[in-house]
Amino acid sequence: IPAGDTGFKPGPIMSVFGKLRIPIRVQGGTIWIAKDVVVAKPGDEISIELASLLQKLGIEPIEVKLVLKAAYDRGVMIPGEKLILNLDEYKNDILQAHLSALWVGVEIGYPEPEVLKLAVPVAVKRALAVAAEAGYVTPETAEHVVRVAIAKAYAVVSALGDKAKELGIELQLATVAQPAAEEKKEEEKKEEKEEEKKEEGVSEEQLAAGLESLFGF
Repeated sequence: IPAGDTGFKPGPIMSVFGKLRIPIRVQGGTIWIAKDVVVAKPGDEISIELASLLQKLGIEPIEVKLVLKAAYDRGVMIPGEKLILNLDEYKNDILQAHLSALWVGVEIGYPEPEVLKLAVPVAVKRALAVAAEAGYVTPETAEHVVRVAIAKAYAVVSALGDKAKELGIELQLATVAQPAAEEKKEEEKKEEKEEEKKEEGVSEEQLAAGLESLFGF
């Protein structure tokens, strides 16, 4: 607080100056601050009484910051507007970088627990797809092989058009496809019941599925 005339008339406010250890004197019918006084240092807590007095004296806190016009780094001049970060975009960039790193780890089979949780389900899906396409039948792949075979059979019937009916293929496909459709409905019902029992939250399978939809594998 700078020394000088406060403009306050002598009265109860003088006790406030005394409590805050601000030297004063009465001169010309007003209260004068005898000398410059530091009432608070950076980081100090401002009391209610001091804040009220400072406000009456017209001393208010202000925010001071540098306005960067440009920066110079290793021979490169960077304009000031390029130095202002958009925090939302920055967070999104970090998230995207994290997902991209996970995807690279999944693709190369990087032996890290966080990556393997996603890589193993992806590898299983791809192995099943290859087995189904190649017609390699095992207890684990039989269902997938049959589904692919049925899909290809439907494609053939569609390509033959009316000729398929003459050859009697349509009825044979319907007979084969019907049990598969019924089994699929039963599986869907079982999956719905299992999902209802699961606790809320994102499972490893859901995270893998999310990556699959994101990166298209």
